[in-house]
Amino acid sequence: MASSSQKQPNVSFCYRISGDACYLIKMQFSSFSAAESFIDEVIPYAQTKTQFIFSEIDI
Repeated sequence: MASSSQKQPNVSFCYRISGDACYLIKMQFSSFSAAESFIDEVIPYAQTKTQFIFSEIDI
């Protein structure tokens, strides 16, 4: 997973983490349908837990 994610041009970072998930990957997509297409491609190989960032909160 880590090596294949590095080949994706829309990947900002990929971390191997502890807990329920094995990896944390930050990706940018041009649309929700593009994200959905990526998830559909990954489903045969891994379970996904997807979260979207809508905006940054200034603190």
